[in-house]
Amino acid sequence: MKNWKVTLVVAMIIGLSATSIFAQRDQTLFGRGGLRLTGGWGGTQLMVSSFNGELGALRGGFGMAELNKNFYVGGGGYTSRTYESVDQLGDNYEMSYGGLILGYGAKSYKVVHPQVGVLFGPGWKQQSGFGREDIWVAQPSIGLEFNVLRWFRIGLNAGYRFTIDQNFDGIDNNFSGGYGGVAFKFGWSWGR
Repeated sequence: MKNWKVTLVVAMIIGLSATSIFAQRDQTLFGRGGLRLTGGWGGTQLMVSSFNGELGALRGGFGMAELNKNFYVGGGGYTSRTYESVDQLGDNYEMSYGGLILGYGAKSYKVVHPQVGVLFGPGWKQQSGFGREDIWVAQPSIGLEFNVLRWFRIGLNAGYRFTIDQNFDGIDNNFSGGYGGVAFKFGWSWGR
């Protein structure tokens, strides 16, 4: 009777020892195995877009933290203005917006790598003759980034800007539209 109890205790000790040997440490969001800060980047971006069929330029800047070498979280802001057409019959369109930027760069250690991102946040728009109105903007993008130097990158991207009025009544087609842009990114990426 005593032998089976001793055998059971020894088996339990061996079992617990074996599981502790092969056990893995818990992963946490900001600890070992979770999100790690691996760089910081900032820069400027120039874009060409359409406002009710007229071309306009947007310019702005951004700053972001690089997490795990591939994810980006930060903020940015952009402003635009179109000028009257050559025939002086067009409208003036102005807007300014900014917000949270989230992005992902697949294999960002390679010389050329793809990127996707989205900016969303508040802003304002103004069309000549209509006054100023608050808006919300969602701007997804896709593109390629080139690692020129360790501290300098150039990105080419395209996307679509959705503008929604402050009451979320619908998408404003005069200010929504596709865009293409070039970004100049300065910063540093460290870690593995």
